[in-house]
Amino acid sequence: TELERGVAIRRWLKYNVQPRLPLPGLWRFLYMYIFKLGFLDGATGFRFALMLSMYDFFIALKLAELKSLIDERGATTMAETKPSRTAGLAQEEGSLAPPASPPTSPTASPDSAAATATSLAPPAASDTGADAPVGAATGGRPEASVGAAAAKVEVRRDANGRRDDRREFSLEDLAARETAPVSVIVLTYNEEGNIRACLESCAWCDDVHVLDSGSKDRTREIAEEMGATVHVNAFRSFGQQRNWAIDNIPVKYKWQFQVDADERFTPALVREMGALLRADGSSVDGASAYQCPSMMMFMGRWLRHAAEFPVYQCRLLNPDSCRFEDYGHGQREVNRGKTGVLRMPYMHYNFSKGLEEWFDKHNRYSSLEASQALAEPPMRTGRAIATMFRGNSVSRRRALKAISYRLPAKSLIVFFWTIVIRRGFLDGVAGWNYARMRSIYEGMMSVKVSVLKRKGESK
Repeated sequence: TELERGVAIRRWLKYNVQPRLPLPGLWRFLYMYIFKLGFLDGATGFRFALMLSMYDFFIALKLAELKSLIDERGATTMAETKPSRTAGLAQEEGSLAPPASPPTSPTASPDSAAATATSLAPPAASDTGADAPVGAATGGRPEASVGAAAAKVEVRRDANGRRDDRREFSLEDLAARETAPVSVIVLTYNEEGNIRACLESCAWCDDVHVLDSGSKDRTREIAEEMGATVHVNAFRSFGQQRNWAIDNIPVKYKWQFQVDADERFTPALVREMGALLRADGSSVDGASAYQCPSMMMFMGRWLRHAAEFPVYQCRLLNPDSCRFEDYGHGQREVNRGKTGVLRMPYMHYNFSKGLEEWFDKHNRYSSLEASQALAEPPMRTGRAIATMFRGNSVSRRRALKAISYRLPAKSLIVFFWTIVIRRGFLDGVAGWNYARMRSIYEGMMSVKVSVLKRKGESK
């Protein structure tokens, strides 16, 4: 019949043509919004077509992720080598999905035993000379190769041949005696795929604590194996958890750096902290908290442009002066003293648990941000624009966010901003995919704001 023939044609197009088309999601949007006359349904039709195109884009990304996993595991099996720490498209470390093989024995592996024997504490001073001063080695761009071998950020050198230390801190870096009078607090929840690499990057510190939110996996066990002091507190919000760490964890130093398990210290950051902080707990520039930039890692490379580097978070702080408050899906600092800015970054593997976890998490985040957008008193446009031109980078970003709540077609604007204005196209396929994911997040938030507004008006 005509109906059956139409269904067969659509299925053939869906499974044989659509997956091979470039720009996944775009064709579904054009089909629903133009060919099926979705534009006649106004804003609702536009949002519905956009949501369907998001779904197609999700499928394309997941297919790429699964293909990468299959290729990688096949290469590893053929080489009969130990499985790589690289686990697919979305990450360089950690597990993308439950392993096909049975769960591993709780007995520590040779790698973990070696890490335990080495301990997290820096070695005694040696005759090895220190590296160049902070900021001296900043010329190269960290990159990583993807394949069956472990994908670590390559050690690059600048124009003068000096090592670029914007890469993960490793045990080999201990010979340079890089350290800082800082206690490290790692926030975790079900991070068995990340915690080992994170703690390895903390090897410069002799006071490492893990604040766990009640993990159901081996996170706490691995942390204890590696010599960290483990604390447990039920998670209620990011601000509350960070404040609990300030109030309840007995740290050795006056300064603490709060890091997430999917983040890694770099030698350059450790060196900069060591240059800024004195042994008596004071800082060279009088600051009581520091904003720190992060390097977003995706598809084996640093998203230098698409992720808008540098984006700052308050991570290094003196608990006597600085606390946190909940804001949107995260938190922001409340500092009674001066807030400084660090130049050197830490590395952020935001996709270390795979794309599915990222989308689940950002679905929750978009709900929180939508509620925050409606609850927050609107910033005057004139004041916001003035802040964007005269404030520091943190205040400019917050003013831009306040203005963005009022923008029409925000998801399209964000995509254009990321790809063109921020030159995300220079990050290749990774930059393109990340820009699409950011626009999807903004699209979800816009839909939720619209729904919440309608619910409020109907009451």
